[in-house]
Amino acid sequence: MVGVCGAFGGNRPGIDPIPAWIDRDGAGERARHDGSALTGFAATHRRSSQPISVPERNATLLVFGSVYSRIQDGSSDRRPTGVSTPAYCAQEYAADGIDALTELNGEFVAVVVDHEGRTLRFVTDLLGSQPVYYSLDREWLLFSTSAQSLVHHPDVAAAFDPDSLVEYLTHKSVRGVETPFAGVKQLPPASITTVDFADPEPIEHERYWNPVLQPTSQPVDRFVDQFVDRFTAATEDRIRSGRRHGLLLSGGSDSRLLAATVDPERAYGFTTGSSMPADESTVAARVARTVGVPFTRFELGADRYPELLEEYGRHGNAIGWFNEGRTLTVTDAVREEVDTLVSGLYADVFFKGWSLPHRRLSTPVGSVSLPLERRIEDQRQYLQTRSEETPAYVDTDDVPSAHRVLEQSLVETSDGVRDHGIDYPSVAELGRTGFWFPLTNETSFDRYGDTQVLPTVYPFLDRRLIELSLRLPRTDAMRHNVVNRAVSRIAPDLAAIPHNESGVSLSRPRLLHWFGQLYGDQFRNSGGGTNADTLRGDWLPEFVRARESTIRALPGIDYGEAHRLCREHVDGADHTAALCGLVSVLAMPATRTITGTEPVADSVPRVSR
Repeated sequence: MVGVCGAFGGNRPGIDPIPAWIDRDGAGERARHDGSALTGFAATHRRSSQPISVPERNATLLVFGSVYSRIQDGSSDRRPTGVSTPAYCAQEYAADGIDALTELNGEFVAVVVDHEGRTLRFVTDLLGSQPVYYSLDREWLLFSTSAQSLVHHPDVAAAFDPDSLVEYLTHKSVRGVETPFAGVKQLPPASITTVDFADPEPIEHERYWNPVLQPTSQPVDRFVDQFVDRFTAATEDRIRSGRRHGLLLSGGSDSRLLAATVDPERAYGFTTGSSMPADESTVAARVARTVGVPFTRFELGADRYPELLEEYGRHGNAIGWFNEGRTLTVTDAVREEVDTLVSGLYADVFFKGWSLPHRRLSTPVGSVSLPLERRIEDQRQYLQTRSEETPAYVDTDDVPSAHRVLEQSLVETSDGVRDHGIDYPSVAELGRTGFWFPLTNETSFDRYGDTQVLPTVYPFLDRRLIELSLRLPRTDAMRHNVVNRAVSRIAPDLAAIPHNESGVSLSRPRLLHWFGQLYGDQFRNSGGGTNADTLRGDWLPEFVRARESTIRALPGIDYGEAHRLCREHVDGADHTAALCGLVSVLAMPATRTITGTEPVADSVPRVSR
């Protein structure tokens, strides 16, 4: 595992229980700092001297993540080849102070010890894409990229926050700065957090950037021009010569755009999934053949499910589900072929209107999502679009429903609205940007699993692309697929390959893709798809039954209802969301620490085929 942790304060506790959570079992690189005010530890994939002393500022700097450039007044200064991220950050900080760190382009968190001021400062990137969790006492602060590691620290009271636990079980994540663990918070995005125990309020968060929507009126093709220019710059920053790049291919357009820009001589394509003729991995293989890169399809059969549970237990921070960390089960095989992973995640979030609330139409075969935005102007409308049904095993006589949790987390302020500790200028802005600001609001574990396997680059998280996305009118985001248009322009041969979900080539209008997907949905697995199939088999009821004492110790959770849902799901019903969340919670060692229950002897049972 890779990550960073530390303790700050004159009377701080030791950190030794925490590094075991973020150390990669002896692989990679490790660095430890024992200073007068800070004890810090970092485990990274690649060697980089840390922490770095910055004598010009009488400070010590520790950085986790990757920085590719610094953007000032619209111009970009790329990190030179051969200069590590920490060294580059130290150079910029020495020259221009803390403000320089707010102009960095990448996925990172910087930790700065000001020796003269006896303060600790964290600088998070625009979206808080490298989540850091902390527990604050009157005289010390513990922090870690593993929320579970803090729960295991003897100086942190181990407990669930009942409301946040319900939120995770329902929504796959806990929004904003909250976590399922009582007394454990997350650093906010795009912020400078200052810790100073000489102040009555020892911790202060200062926002340095806000996702302000600034839609521009221009032809969509002109917007695509700007997108292609910025995407090209983003990939040039991230795709460094001399490394072998592993393309995380899929059946859609995002990874095709990456495939069109990476040198095939230094690339290797792969996907994880089933071998059904029309599924995502089959289309991914065709993409790989077209661009001329080797391709491997890693099959994830029932025998892989125990590994998925085990890996989520090690790396999960209550974001997403256990069955989404697929690359973690093939770590060794992937590392044999490539040095770096390249992912197309988040293109749909920023450039396809995917995160905007859609209007829905009730039909005899169920509710259908329409390619039309549903306007959000007040809290009631917002809650209608974001609330999901509380799992049946949650006893709402003991704990709030998921809807009530979200409702209580919305607070009106003089400047707008606060949701889970994050300020937005209005409910309307919350509805349009709250899905990805902070990025941990997005409910997938994929990215957090990938980054544990190898250094992983995400061109669509480039600062220039994020800011460009704020200029895309909502109507254009709904009517046009910017990424499809870019692929059609750069690589027509790749655009000609039909999308795996719609069966339509990328060059065709978006409305045809909508109809194609709607038609295809009628013939796909009606039992919930791959995620649902993961939970079918005799292993699930046995897994839950073996953890009865743990489930009964969870606040507001009814064991009898949980077991009933398991049996019904195995028999063909679809309780995927409710059960994936519960199984993920049970897979986390922090859950046993909190409930005081012993590990099950065969904690991750082998699954019968």
